Formats: sequence, structure tokens, C-alpha cells
Amino acid sequence: MIGQVPSRVVLTYGVFDDIGPQTSARLRHLGGLGRELIVGCATDALCLRSGIRCALPYHQRRAMLERARFVSRVIAQDCWDQLRTDIVNYNAGALALGEVPPLSTCRG
Repeated sequence: MIGQVPSRVVLTYGVFDDIGPQTSARLRHLGGLGRELIVGCATDALCLRSGIRCALPYHQRRAMLERARFVSRVIAQDCWDQLRTDIVNYNAGALALGEVPPLSTCRG
């Protein structure tokens, strides 16, 4: 059993404006916790509604994540309310979150 990857799907979210050593290490760690790592990357619209300034547009941040070898799939994060449906839709067995804005919704 030692060395085997659990069969669960790991789901995480973030802005991923700067994928430096800390972010890479976090993604590598999360990728090792399951057979698949799905990353929800915050869209430009979500960042705007949440008051988050991004140096890079969504399509560039998504492309960086797609190139990361630890990431199986990148999905758009349009709102914080979508977490429940993503967990069900992707059959996620683990959810890894950092800070979550308290009053974010899907409504513009």
C-alpha cells in the first residue's frame, strides 16, 4: 500500500496570478493526494466582483495551470457558489481551500 496514490479526485480553487515555488509545491502536494487534481481558476469576472486585481488575464492564468504536470484539469471558477456542484459533478473526494471571500455570490 505504501506509494500508492489514493483513488480520490482532489479539487482546489484560486486566482493563480503568480505560479511561483510555493504554488508549485502546493499543487504538487495536492496532486499526490489523489489520482486526479482539478483546479478551479477564478475568472476575470469573479476577480472583478471580489475586488481582486490580477496582473494576468484568465486565459493566461489558465494556460499556466494547464502546463503544470501535477494538474489534471483546469475549470473556470465563476463564483464561490459553484463549489457544491463541482464536488458532485467531478466526484471530488477532497477539497483544498485557502482563504474564501465571505460574501461572494454568482450574481453580478
